[in-house]
Amino acid sequence: MATKKQLLRTYKSWRRNQPTTHQRTLQMNRCGKKCFLGSKKSFPICNAGTCTPSKGGVLSAYVRAREMTRRARNKSIKKHAASYYYKIAKRAKTLLRKLF
Repeated sequence: MATKKQLLRTYKSWRRNQPTTHQRTLQMNRCGKKCFLGSKKSFPICNAGTCTPSKGGVLSAYVRAREMTRRARNKSIKKHAASYYYKIAKRAKTLLRKLF
């Protein structure tokens, strides 16, 4: 596994490389579900314009899914159950182990 400093570096650069809403639609048509961990177009893990999963995208999906798991358990969000976000976090963690 990478050091904490390396993880933070990839996490911070994801903000510049993440796909916008329209780019997510194009990515879904071109690459399919392999660029998204959630249902439909949520939790993107590929950089904008590419079909290869990036470390920063996977790490961001993991962090966000863990946060949403806690919020869903506290009932502060009602979109999905906590188990939905837990599954996404689990998939992201296995992908992280492969990428790093």
